[in-house]
Amino acid sequence: MQLIQNFRQIFGISLMLVCPLFAQDVANWQNIKERAENNLVNIEYYEEIQSPESISQINKIRKTLSGVIVDSSGLIMTSSKIFKAKMGFSASSHYGPAHPPKDIKVRLKSGEPVNAVFVGKDDDKNVAFIRTVKPLGEPVHFYNKKIIKNIGQKIFLVFQLSEKYNYQIMILERVINSIIPGSPDKLLTEIGTQNISFGLVYNPDGKNIGILYSAAAGFSAPYSYAPRQSGFGEVILPDTFSDLINDPPTYKKKNTTRKKWLGVNMQPFTRQLARYFNAEKYNGILINTVLKGSPAEKGGLQVGDVLIQFNGTKLKSEKNADLAVLRNLVRESGEESIEVKVLRDAEIKSFKIKLTAVPISQYLADEVSNELLGFSAKELTKDIIMAKQLDYDTNGVWVSRVERAGWADLSGLRVGDLLVKIDNDDLQSIHQLDTFLNRFEKEKPSYVSLFVKRQSETRFLFIKTNFN
Repeated sequence: MQLIQNFRQIFGISLMLVCPLFAQDVANWQNIKERAENNLVNIEYYEEIQSPESISQINKIRKTLSGVIVDSSGLIMTSSKIFKAKMGFSASSHYGPAHPPKDIKVRLKSGEPVNAVFVGKDDDKNVAFIRTVKPLGEPVHFYNKKIIKNIGQKIFLVFQLSEKYNYQIMILERVINSIIPGSPDKLLTEIGTQNISFGLVYNPDGKNIGILYSAAAGFSAPYSYAPRQSGFGEVILPDTFSDLINDPPTYKKKNTTRKKWLGVNMQPFTRQLARYFNAEKYNGILINTVLKGSPAEKGGLQVGDVLIQFNGTKLKSEKNADLAVLRNLVRESGEESIEVKVLRDAEIKSFKIKLTAVPISQYLADEVSNELLGFSAKELTKDIIMAKQLDYDTNGVWVSRVERAGWADLSGLRVGDLLVKIDNDDLQSIHQLDTFLNRFEKEKPSYVSLFVKRQSETRFLFIKTNFN
């Protein structure tokens, strides 16, 4: 009997200790869920299907993403993959949607659909913005004070499940698995096989400390033929994107403000390379390509130079991830004229370089079209020149659209062709093509000759017109 009483006493004490803690955890989880439900929204949009083989602009696929309300006026932040086109210069050609998403609908907690429009995005910070046609409710409040960053620190990931589960809120208790130093620091956490497009991150006190971005963000397909491997998500802290909320990037086809560029390809100057160059006491970044006409070339930089300082900031790289430091310094530079120090032939040399805006990419390039001929063309941008391995002084325009069964299509014109001449007139710019097309509609010729370059070959094409 005494044993039973002792057991009851011990068990009772245990309940007194455990139950309050358990109740506190449940209340905390419920509090986080309620906050997230008011801030997280589902975004439905349609993305154009565009490729070198299929360029019809009427083919679209329905996609969904999650987003968070960041301003009561209707501003919503989401993943930059809502519009996959790169807004800056890229060394490779991307065939994807040439225009921002349309027919965007935002579904609120109540299930009410609200129309929205694309505002703009920042690829470097992996975020984009849309705005609803009417004001929304209370926006998310990010914890902007100094956030403690420790490996093993407990965090809560909150995101929406897929359409199959009616976009219900899911909460995962995780820890910070890795901190990658940089500007800014990157916090990584394990997300397992969850397909998270965009989510919120809370600390144990229930304060929102940032957003969660998954490498798989923006991908949605009706079927999956291979199981997704366990992966990591990146926790983006408020100091990375708070300025964008106050002043969202705005997409403008021709007047978009572009970031600075240097115009070099580079690789880490590892300790092994330093020994090879007999320069073990130096750290920096090795330049392996200098693009023609770039600020780097005009400023005097050469292949083989080791960049050791950028505007007073010392550079160091042992792995490819370290190169992001220089990229960020260049892109975010508020000064046009900067000074770099390089190691060249065992000597330290200084160069003044005038940074310019990054070259316009194919997605922001001017485009002209003619519905009668049934094709569109864009100016020849540096990313196209590099992707197609053309000479830097190549002239012409790039065929960006060909209407199926149109006059140009029947003549054999293809997307990706480099249009060099039209009716024996050399094409130096997109404006020359525009002038020709205006004249074409007035004069209505029976034939139009095209001279195009396709891969390594050139050929003449002849368009038979029919104005009757």
